[in-house]
Amino acid sequence: MPRRRLILAALLLSAAMTGAPAQAACLAYGRPLAGLTGKLEVRDFFGPPGYGEHPDTDRRERQAVLVLDEPVCADAGALAGDVAEVGQRELTLTPGGAGIGFTAWAGRRVAVGGELFHAFTAHHHTPLLVRVTHIAQAAR
Repeated sequence: MPRRRLILAALLLSAAMTGAPAQAACLAYGRPLAGLTGKLEVRDFFGPPGYGEHPDTDRRERQAVLVLDEPVCADAGALAGDVAEVGQRELTLTPGGAGIGFTAWAGRRVAVGGELFHAFTAHHHTPLLVRVTHIAQAAR
């Protein structure tokens, strides 16, 4: 363990000396988050019964996806399904309350806030999802 700390300290010192930007902290499951920015896209995905295995008969599921300006990571959470993720560039958005809609925001750069959760059904088409409680036009 001491060797790991020494290596970590050396890496941090090296980054500080070279002026390299610090990496943003990973997102946390179940905690409020704000300021995720990107382009909102509304996409159709294959649904039941075959989720793409039988395109002619599979239903379509329309979902909002936030294509992030910068990739994010998520730390493992307390729940078994809240696994760590890295390099995620797309998040599925779900409404977190009455009046939260996404169609009007399609194709626009937005900032969202809400609560992060991990995919747990075949209806979730990205590993990370956000239960959106607020959405607004993002600053350029």
